[in-house]
Amino acid sequence: MAPMLGSNACVCPTIICTPLRSAAARRAALSRPLDYLPAVISAFSVTAVAAFFLEYVSPFLDVPVAGTDPGRQPLGVGEYLIVTVLLVVPVLYAWTRLGRVPPGMIFAVTLAGAVPVGIFDDFFFLAGQLWALPGALVADVIVAVAVARRASLVPLVAGAAAPALIWPPHIAGVAATVGLGWSVELWGGTIVLCALAGASLGGLLMPLDRERPS
Repeated sequence: MAPMLGSNACVCPTIICTPLRSAAARRAALSRPLDYLPAVISAFSVTAVAAFFLEYVSPFLDVPVAGTDPGRQPLGVGEYLIVTVLLVVPVLYAWTRLGRVPPGMIFAVTLAGAVPVGIFDDFFFLAGQLWALPGALVADVIVAVAVARRASLVPLVAGAAAPALIWPPHIAGVAATVGLGWSVELWGGTIVLCALAGASLGGLLMPLDRERPS
């Protein structure tokens, strides 16, 4: 059973990534926002599958910011960093294959990473999951502006904007429902750390300036 589960975990993302890879193969023909819909759905599906297997480290499910045990706080920061990578990597992967971040991509992967895992605790922390979605929409808008203004900065902007705008409303949703156990310095520093981690991932994909001064 275990080998079969491991095999399915590898094969499933490969299959559901096919629409995104197909869109990359015909990227020159993609002109309308709806043309990117299969790629967005593909990224949503892959993120949802990954979030399922990583539910034990999901801050959308565990909400570590509500905890008061100092011994678990480092683990909580680690959860936010892990899920930041989960949310940022599909967006950056789409950029490498399509040459742009499709409209609504950040919202789609955030929805996939935040909401379905709530089924494991009967959506007890639903506010913390749903409140993250407006931040994802704002991140999509910021990335669209970056595409229009300076496309070369899109990976950096997407990597930083996603966690910087997703985690604050998530934490606000937790605060409004069950309260916060972390200090302002801790949860604020976690947001900054996640934004820096996302920016670092995006910075790795920025095109190099090959023009060297003589």
